[in-house]
Amino acid sequence: MLSYRHGLSKLVNSLSWGKRIVAPHTVDAERTILRIDLRDYQWNEKTWDAILVAFFTTRRRLKHAPIGRAADSLYAALAGSPGSEY
Repeated sequence: MLSYRHGLSKLVNSLSWGKRIVAPHTVDAERTILRIDLRDYQWNEKTWDAILVAFFTTRRRLKHAPIGRAADSLYAALAGSPGSEY
């Protein structure tokens, strides 16, 4: 799980417009649920929506690759969120 936390941190910081590295925060005792604050990466809602569109477009192209299967899990979680349009 530590590798996944590091991977998410590397991903969001590589897309960040901020000058400092900010690690996602765990929100549960098992440290399996991570939270990011868009402000830490100098993003706004429009930026986040653009990231999601790029993610789901790529997801469709990588459907059979391991990363595509992981993306499917994330997609299912996001699609089931109240108010989600994805």
